[in-house]
Amino acid sequence: MRAVIVLALQFVLMTSVLGQDRIALYDLQGTWRGSYSYPDAQKRQVEFIMTIRVEGGTCQGRIEEPNTFGNPTVPWLYANTDCQLVLGRGPPRLVFRKVYDGTGGQSHGVDYDGDVAADGRSVNGNWRIGTQSGRFSLIKQ
Repeated sequence: MRAVIVLALQFVLMTSVLGQDRIALYDLQGTWRGSYSYPDAQKRQVEFIMTIRVEGGTCQGRIEEPNTFGNPTVPWLYANTDCQLVLGRGPPRLVFRKVYDGTGGQSHGVDYDGDVAADGRSVNGNWRIGTQSGRFSLIKQ
């Protein structure tokens, strides 16, 4: 019985260490250049900068993008994000919610879900607001 418990503990520790190594390969912290597009081809792609901080197991970020839909008196829109790296079957996914901070009269949220590339330096996926959705991409700087 003791041998089974020891083997089980070794398996748990090995799994934990392997999981930590895998997470370390996908260092999210830093500056990312991104863009999102609308399904309507009439609307142009919007480029943005996302800065991610990882502290104490939490992932938070800040986004700045040109104002393409808010009050036209402000040139930029800003948003805050809470994010997470989701590991499981298939490629790791970066999931985050962008919430505009009120600049330009915008304070709604947008949900993002994207696959992290094998090298951890790019993400491609989809954004969604209610029934509207489109594509996005990020490249780590």
